Amino acid sequence: MKSTPLTIIVIGASGDLAQRKIIPALFALASRGLLPDHYTIVGFARTAMSDDEFRTRCMEHLTCRYTPQSNCAEHMTRFLERCRYFSGQYDNPDTWFELHRFLHGIEQAPVADRMFYLAVPPDVFTPVARAIGNAGMVSCDEAKGWSRIIIEKPFGRD
Repeated sequence: MKSTPLTIIVIGASGDLAQRKIIPALFALASRGLLPDHYTIVGFARTAMSDDEFRTRCMEHLTCRYTPQSNCAEHMTRFLERCRYFSGQYDNPDTWFELHRFLHGIEQAPVADRMFYLAVPPDVFTPVARAIGNAGMVSCDEAKGWSRIIIEKPFGRD
């Protein structure tokens, strides 16, 4: 597996979509060895909570349905140890700069890949994407690590 650290930032991590679908899907990938050796899941939302509270909420939705059945508890423990949480307001530019510093502290590497997974309402997509860019969290220089923004929800209102 690739040695560049991967940070997956789930924006809207306290919501139902993230807790019931996205986090369990990431767990399934991790437990099957489909994520890099060095990865971190960062939940970001407006709801204030600690890393441990976030891990407890995540654990409530993890199953070993798509995981090798042997050592399921071990897979969960390893996955949850890599889960962190950051709380802030989407419309506050300072929050995004603080998140950027938080990510640098976690990654502890000169090069890291980042995937921003937007599990937020469609009317927040554009402001969040702009805030990520304005805070300097993305780079067009692949030598510094790639950056991707993934939009989960369909466009439209129905």
